[in-house]
Amino acid sequence: MRVAVIGSGIGGLCAGLVLSKQGHEVHVFEKEKTLGGSFTSVKKRGYVLDTGLHLLTRGKTGSFPKLIREFVPKAHKIRFVKHDHYDVIVNDVKGKIPGNVKELFKISFLSKRAQLDLFRMFFFMFRLTRKNAIKYRDKSVYEVLGKYMKNQNALVFINGLCYMTTGSNVHECAFSRFIDGIVRNKSLKTELVKSFSSGHNIVETDFYPVGGLRNVPDMFIRAGNLKVHKSSEVKKINIEDFVVKGVKVNGEDFKADIVVNGGEVSKLPKMLPKKALTKEEEELFKSIKEYEAMTLWMGFRKKIGNWKGKSRLIASSELKPPIWVLFMTDIDKSLAPIGHQLLGASTIVTKESRKKQEKRLLEVVESQLPKDYEKYVDFKEVQVHRAEKALQSVGKGFWDLPEQKTSIKGLYLAGTDTQAWGSGATICANAAMKIQEYANIDFPS
Repeated sequence: MRVAVIGSGIGGLCAGLVLSKQGHEVHVFEKEKTLGGSFTSVKKRGYVLDTGLHLLTRGKTGSFPKLIREFVPKAHKIRFVKHDHYDVIVNDVKGKIPGNVKELFKISFLSKRAQLDLFRMFFFMFRLTRKNAIKYRDKSVYEVLGKYMKNQNALVFINGLCYMTTGSNVHECAFSRFIDGIVRNKSLKTELVKSFSSGHNIVETDFYPVGGLRNVPDMFIRAGNLKVHKSSEVKKINIEDFVVKGVKVNGEDFKADIVVNGGEVSKLPKMLPKKALTKEEEELFKSIKEYEAMTLWMGFRKKIGNWKGKSRLIASSELKPPIWVLFMTDIDKSLAPIGHQLLGASTIVTKESRKKQEKRLLEVVESQLPKDYEKYVDFKEVQVHRAEKALQSVGKGFWDLPEQKTSIKGLYLAGTDTQAWGSGATICANAAMKIQEYANIDFPS
């Protein structure tokens, strides 16, 4: 069959790759001149800058690496490198995101009582399956877990994790999304509790594509032999009797049996005829809001810091968004000229003015650098970009996203605003597999 994918973001490309491996002819329509959406990179003075600071999660068992192993032939695979070290700094005291009970009871910025409270909190979450978590669907993290955060530093730490996993603070973050970000199990597995309690690390290794994020879209396009059309904006999706017939691209009709929307779900109602969607779908799609991040990139003419490949999550005592800092060249030297260093620092955008947020971001980064760092700076650049397409705050947890199937036969949804099992590329890989499943049901061979 003929497939039209709207947008060349990683959600659309994951779906396109999977469908192409079923023998379908896949066309990808991208309105911009460049590919990848938020999953891309640019070159600046010999440095490679991604669209925001990124690592790909769950490098061993995650859906995204699984999709690559299954659908990308060896000849088209790119190389990935590991990253598995996260330090957390609270009130200038450095700790570590705990992967087991031993690490939890060594967190330096927490009192013994606070460590015990967090142990109880994690045990509560491990025991609570997603099915049982639905009774907290309209609750914030603080409403459910606040009793475990009586210590101020514990509150600051969990607030930082809330922002990192959902884009909102501990008082606004949807509990359902937070528990998925921490536990990520559909049902309790006794091995998880045993591993955590026995000292085995349950935090999975992250990974990063050598040479920058931009190599991933290129890999998927080559592996799936996807037909890519740049500067091609889809304004309308053509349907007849609630069945997809194709799309209108740059004013012309393109016939397709399947349409995969990789763009924002919130914009979908405007691309369809009136009353094509159910009233519930239309209201849900329009209610989904994205959130943004701000990233500071700095290039240095020499190596000014040796963090041994570790990230630093610097949490604010005022419960503002944390700042995630990493020397990217610690994990991939190819991102900068030989002997140079590239640093990235990201934070969630709030309602504060951009000028104030930029100032705070720079001040926090400067607190982690040598005092004479300025004389080695090649460049500084600030980006504001989409973090994820769905802000899962209170009342908008993972039960309140549309998933892949619509009421229109042949129209499927891909991307981070469609489901909440994981984050970023994990969601996109999950979405692709669901689209494959639904396509097989709707269009049996």
